[in-house]
Amino acid sequence: MKGLNCMKAGLAVLALTTLVWAVPANRQTHVVRFNIPFGFATADAVLPAGQYEVVFDQFARILVRNSSETTLHWVSLSGKSLRRSSRDLSPAKLRFGRYDGTMFLTAAWAPGCEDGETVRPSGRMAEAMRAGLGTTATEIVTVDSSME
Repeated sequence: MKGLNCMKAGLAVLALTTLVWAVPANRQTHVVRFNIPFGFATADAVLPAGQYEVVFDQFARILVRNSSETTLHWVSLSGKSLRRSSRDLSPAKLRFGRYDGTMFLTAAWAPGCEDGETVRPSGRMAEAMRAGLGTTATEIVTVDSSME
């Protein structure tokens, strides 16, 4: 069982490395660490609170990986831009919204970028919006990247 976990971890690192180096030279890829203090939902999973690595790959998606797991989660971006203040561009940011009691990843900004993008709403998020009877989040939280 331990060998299987090591193999999974090795494959996850290989996939992450391949993604980072496969991006054309004229595109900038960022790998950023976040400490997210609450559980949240992405398109394909509900993830626990914890340390995450997020890859901003400039191809209308981001990759989210919990530091203690080997599973990689792709999150599609909608292409809709959101502007943030030019006074604080250094950290990357993730925005979350609570819909019907569940926190969802709703937007992302790469470090140094004034423009971020909203996350493409998943079926799970659409259901939560309908159950909550509205498209407005009852709570919005922004998490800055870890400054190491």
